Amino acid sequence: MSLLAASMARGLSSITRAVLDPAARTLIDALRQLGVVILTDQASGRVQITGHGGHWVHGDLELDCKQQQSAAHLLLAACVSGRSRYRLTNPPAMTASLTSLVNALTDLGAQIYADRSASGPVIQIGSALFGGGQTSVRDGGSSSAVASLLLVAPCAVGDVFLEIPPWPARPPEVSIALQILADCGITVIDDQATRLIVPAPQSSAACEHDISIRTAVR
Repeated sequence: MSLLAASMARGLSSITRAVLDPAARTLIDALRQLGVVILTDQASGRVQITGHGGHWVHGDLELDCKQQQSAAHLLLAACVSGRSRYRLTNPPAMTASLTSLVNALTDLGAQIYADRSASGPVIQIGSALFGGGQTSVRDGGSSSAVASLLLVAPCAVGDVFLEIPPWPARPPEVSIALQILADCGITVIDDQATRLIVPAPQSSAACEHDISIRTAVR
């Protein structure tokens, strides 16, 4: 998740002790296609990212998810903020979480279509304005959907009001996403129960992310 947050910030961010697993490498490849400059040091786990303030340099792209669930969630959310057309190829199976993310992003103004090409299923993202508004993720197993949506919510044109499941304890993914947003200077109004409000638009500040208790994607 820190990879996406840093890519959406303006300027140079760094990630230390990152785990560059297949999901992280898939995300890095796609972010580079979008125009983000990313330098990696596999041995030390250090990653340097130069972001463009939530605006992708390149549009009308085909991005390969390589059937990675976490990367697919983050790329889907990222493309919605791009105000261009994108195609996600080789997506994983449409889990409840990925379906919840599609539905929530659509509520907020995104154009997302499941399609099939000669080579297999694709997810099409249109160039509609990511306007903000009210949405919900009701499925308790959809923490990846909530986390991915939170990371791009500051890029919406208007405030995002998100209803989340009444978890007895917040899933780690959601807690980490909220901490990453705080690290980037993003304000989130949290009632500590089932409602999160992200005032928008907001700009993420470049910073250093220490992944000693996180991974770069999850």
